[in-house]
Amino acid sequence: MVKHFVLAIYLLCFTLETLVHAQDQSGFISIDCGVVDEESYKDESTSIEYSSDGNATDSGINRSISSEYMVKSLERRFWNVRSFPEGTRNCYTLYLPRMNSNVRLIRARFMYGNYDGKDSLPKFDLYLGPNFWDSVEFQNASTVTTKEIVHVATSDYIQTCLVNTNEGTPFISTLEIRVLNDANYVSDSIQLLQRFDVALQEGQIVRYPDDIYDRIWSPYNPEGWKKISTSLAVPNGGLFSYGVPSIVLKTAATPENASDNLEFSYQLSNNGAVKFYVYMYFAEIENLAADVTREFDVYVNGRLLQNNVSLPFLTRVTLISETPPQTMLQIWINRTNKATMAPILNGIEVYEGKTLDLPETHQDDGTYYITNVGGNKLSGSIPSKLSERTRNGSLIILSLGGNPDLCFSSSCHKRNRIVIPLLVTALAALVLSAALSFICRRRLQVVMNRHKVSFLNNTVSVDSKKQEFSYSEVQSITNNFERVVGKGGFGTVYHGCIGETQVAVKMLSASTQGYQQFQTEANILTRVHHKCLTPLIGYCNEGNRTALIYEYMTNGDLSDKLSGESQTFLDWKQRLQIALDTAIGLEYLHNGCKPPIVHRDVKTRNILLNENLRAKISDFGLSRMFSDEGDTHVSTVIAGTPGYLDPEYYITNRLNEKSDVFSFGVVLLEIMTGRRAISKSSEKSHIIKWVSSIVEGDGEIDGVMDGRLEGDYDSEGAKKVIDLAMVCVAPSSVNRPTMSEVAMELKLCFPIGELRSASTGSIEVPSINEISGFSSLER
Repeated sequence: MVKHFVLAIYLLCFTLETLVHAQDQSGFISIDCGVVDEESYKDESTSIEYSSDGNATDSGINRSISSEYMVKSLERRFWNVRSFPEGTRNCYTLYLPRMNSNVRLIRARFMYGNYDGKDSLPKFDLYLGPNFWDSVEFQNASTVTTKEIVHVATSDYIQTCLVNTNEGTPFISTLEIRVLNDANYVSDSIQLLQRFDVALQEGQIVRYPDDIYDRIWSPYNPEGWKKISTSLAVPNGGLFSYGVPSIVLKTAATPENASDNLEFSYQLSNNGAVKFYVYMYFAEIENLAADVTREFDVYVNGRLLQNNVSLPFLTRVTLISETPPQTMLQIWINRTNKATMAPILNGIEVYEGKTLDLPETHQDDGTYYITNVGGNKLSGSIPSKLSERTRNGSLIILSLGGNPDLCFSSSCHKRNRIVIPLLVTALAALVLSAALSFICRRRLQVVMNRHKVSFLNNTVSVDSKKQEFSYSEVQSITNNFERVVGKGGFGTVYHGCIGETQVAVKMLSASTQGYQQFQTEANILTRVHHKCLTPLIGYCNEGNRTALIYEYMTNGDLSDKLSGESQTFLDWKQRLQIALDTAIGLEYLHNGCKPPIVHRDVKTRNILLNENLRAKISDFGLSRMFSDEGDTHVSTVIAGTPGYLDPEYYITNRLNEKSDVFSFGVVLLEIMTGRRAISKSSEKSHIIKWVSSIVEGDGEIDGVMDGRLEGDYDSEGAKKVIDLAMVCVAPSSVNRPTMSEVAMELKLCFPIGELRSASTGSIEVPSINEISGFSSLER
């Protein structure tokens, strides 16, 4: 009875939460392009408020589709279009409301409907700011073409542009922007290829308000698949549920022949995609008898993604696969030998990764300033096009002093017809020269930034912003190296003081290993800056005497504080804050740094605590920078600390960000339990095995929490942290979250009351910009 009551309460809360979200359109931008009869209206099927596009663009003309396509079932937002017969590039600039997330779903939709009476399907290009998004093509006049992308906004506006490719006039029907939780999807920009609600009735779609993010789910019912469904709600799974609505998971498909497997194939267009992503959603919606088993393995293009998948009733699981560029996606969902029931699939999404490298630039910022035209005694007429804003948003500002015979009036034409083409040629040359000069300077700056730290002839060149000290000054700072506070393969760390500021001085040892680690650390710390990383104050580079000087962390390292031998006891709130600080620091390395940095030695010993017990990540001697921002991994020799080392990395030598996620998961378990990664007892038991044996045994977390807390912690929050840690240490990296997801989930572990009191200083919960690392990035 109690169990059923608890389930009922859980389902009630789930329903209430869904209703609350269903009424919340905060952050939605919904534009009906070309609507002329009113400024805004409410869509009948979704209750979404659509607005006219008059304030979003200053070009184009409004047109209505042909009456023959104005059928009763056609949504109102496709009745009109905005067409752009003039200019090569026409843009919408949409300013974004301030939200807790920078991740935006951007969707542009197009229905031709013979609006121009030409009965000729156009083709044109779509851009996101300066970056190519996709080409827009049509099967026929009545189909709706949809382009959708998930993108991290780096400014307070988004610019969507239509570009004429001389294959017909560009137009657009609707433009929509939605806010996604940062824990959703990957950190890259990804373009939707397909989103299927398996076994949804043909002719139906699922979107807002059922999907709080207003994703559009279409039916998928291939031949040979049998539909199954339930009337019960599938509760939101929380971590990595991706907000997939219950209505999508309430339907599923199995093979019509119970002995068969499920096979899904999709033709991929390899048009420059950096990789492809597949999100598969599973939920058990049949209440199976005790002697019945549904268990299956999932393969993607012949590679095992996950084995022995088995779901309790009304629970959900998400599997994610990243695949390199190819022409075909093939998924096999195969029943295991243990299974007595066929496998199932409830939903699936397919995305392609997009490389959007060019920074967003506002229309009014696309300006060329030319200052070397004046004083050249030029004469003649300035072409009017050079004095106007061109259609692509650029503006040419001319400094004409010292050219008394130049004018913009057509009356000048009679003065000297020969000079005019010469002037145009000169101006064109100057524009080209200025542009080339700008490009060269930018490239030079990039090269210089990449080589701020060089190690030639065993000398260290550090960013000039850092203070340089002589060796005698280092001796004075450390009181002749009086107090040792740490040692490692790099050398020895000494305590010191610069004025009233305490510092830690890391002296390079003579060993090769020490030099290599020292070189790596110097290289990284002169490139990055974040409040959750130990800051570099200065350096010494005098002959063979080399040192790096850091801010001293008064409370030492986390390992010492968790050992039980420290006089400082970490309470529940402090532990949670330390975990969040560390996650934010790692997220910055992975996503805020270009190219990304993998720490490779995340452990409690390398997490330092300042006077306020706030955590900062230290020791970057083993870290690796990806050689290119688009790389998914680097192949390297195994390095790290036993107990924290990613088993997949150990086996394959392929290092990626998920290796840090595994190590962080171990740290998270240590923070919660107070135990070491590897027990000092005779069994040498690993903390993962120890926690699993207790949690999987009775499902209670009290048995794993640090006894010194004496039960003084939030049980619900603690369970979330333990669950998060166990997902982080999944054997396969593809099943681990990203550090962005980890940081967001940890943020949610703070009780609501504590979140509200964060401003008082009891707990500091960062904004999403801080989690993304951009607010303090030094480039």
